[in-house]
Amino acid sequence: MILSTGEVPLETTIIIISIAATLLTIFIISFLLFFFSHKKNLHDIFEKEYNSLLEKGLENPSLRDPLKTSHYDDYSESDRAFYLKYSAYAQMVWNFLKTIYDLSSLRQRKYRNLYRSWFPVIIEENKLHYHWFIKNHELFSPKFQDYVKNIVSEITLELKTDIDSFNVINQRLKKEFPLDEQKDDKQMMDLLIKGYYRLFIARFAHQDKSDKSIIGYVIYYTNKDNNFLFLDYLNILPEYQNSGHGSKIFNLLMKEIKGRNPHGVLFEIETSKVGGHSLKNKRRQFYTNLGASELYCPYRAPCDNHRSIPMSLMFRPVEGKDFVRKEDIRSFMKEAISKIHAEYPHTPEVINTYIDEIPNYEANSSINLEKGSLLDYEKISEFLNMDSWRNLLVEKDKIHQLLENKIYNLILLKDQGGNLLGYAFVYLSKKSDFLFIDSLKILPFYQNHGYEKMFIQKLCVKTFPLVKYGIVGKKLLIDEKKISDEQFAVFTNGYLLDGEYSYFLRDNKVSLKLIFYPKEEINNVKGNEFNQLMDQILLDIYSGSDVININHGEHFKKNKDFIR
Repeated sequence: MILSTGEVPLETTIIIISIAATLLTIFIISFLLFFFSHKKNLHDIFEKEYNSLLEKGLENPSLRDPLKTSHYDDYSESDRAFYLKYSAYAQMVWNFLKTIYDLSSLRQRKYRNLYRSWFPVIIEENKLHYHWFIKNHELFSPKFQDYVKNIVSEITLELKTDIDSFNVINQRLKKEFPLDEQKDDKQMMDLLIKGYYRLFIARFAHQDKSDKSIIGYVIYYTNKDNNFLFLDYLNILPEYQNSGHGSKIFNLLMKEIKGRNPHGVLFEIETSKVGGHSLKNKRRQFYTNLGASELYCPYRAPCDNHRSIPMSLMFRPVEGKDFVRKEDIRSFMKEAISKIHAEYPHTPEVINTYIDEIPNYEANSSINLEKGSLLDYEKISEFLNMDSWRNLLVEKDKIHQLLENKIYNLILLKDQGGNLLGYAFVYLSKKSDFLFIDSLKILPFYQNHGYEKMFIQKLCVKTFPLVKYGIVGKKLLIDEKKISDEQFAVFTNGYLLDGEYSYFLRDNKVSLKLIFYPKEEINNVKGNEFNQLMDQILLDIYSGSDVININHGEHFKKNKDFIR
């Protein structure tokens, strides 16, 4: 739409009015402070200005709605008028609070007393508008920023041991957590009474004692040694989210590990599929930013009806801890999960599926991927001799030929020190629809540390921009791993495809399952796409092999469509 001369868009009008109102508020407050600097009724002036701000809030209730103000930037496009109006209002409030703060630095006692009498107002307004402040902190002096972040917004954890506190938090918990993540009331009370569970509420350190409002709560399990904590629940109330309070509470929680040999905090989070739900990924990123990392193992959480849910086991070490023995982690986890889920008779069975797979914690244990050369292939060829002939479906000379013709690519897995952890042979389909992992081998010394999952996650990040659908891998059914195909797919954040493929040998066949790691935007793929991929692979990689029977007309059962 073309506007005529003199016609002003609504957004521009709102911006002009907001800026003008903000500047006017700043001018009025500054002028009044100067004019009345030697008067006794300065308190009345502040009260008048504060009442004016409250009246504006009453006229527009959304400006003081904590559920909206704590997420105001989410409305920058969906409700532009509110976003602009609130931004101007929040700046007025913070300019007013900054004026009160400035009194604390004046020499006269009456001003310092006035500051102290208005400090509760700073606390209350900070609750409503802290999210705006941290998004716009550069508008204020470093000294005021430090004051707001570290004094006004200081948080404390209070240990609660009474039944009333538990009942209040338990009611919140039932509303705020999925049913699968909730515990039996009697079981939780039993753990609290025996001292295994500890319940903390988070409050602002300087809020009035009569103010019973909380920021969030924490429930964790610990044993008599207190070298580990298992964080079962950490929740920030909606009106205080997205403001950094969760990070502060987690860091305070780390100080509760007071054993003689403190290790760190263990906790479980939802297993996020590759490119999966954004909230799950956001939660994982929150803990990763706090220094936590995943202990790669096929971890599952027991739940009702003899079920268990695949989860990711995370660990955040105490400061300076670079290594924790797997034996210590396993011992604590076995004890913790046995007690936390004691109401389920199948809990020991679930624990046994993963407990021996929990690895050591090693700082900086991430891996690097490098594209290997023919010279690198010669170096790793000695490891190929360690494979049985049944697994070595492509002969070594043929692998050399495939690499030379650039049909195969060799990917090397190395730690940060450059040590070889394993290798993989991958195949890029002709139309770049898929990347196919034909073989992935972790060297024996490094097995059971979750490097398969780390490799796949990093390969997804590096190759997703190059392919249309995603990555396809295989898990041989004759593989001697303890976990099933479905467990392996879940463990590596993939999807087990519905269809069975077979490589035919001279006397028999080797069956395998395909696992798919889709790109974020891919929610469905026709089964025929996977069938065409496997046809390409048999023709390009396995044709002419002395091991594979060239008559492969029945090499697979037709694959069904993939639907996320």
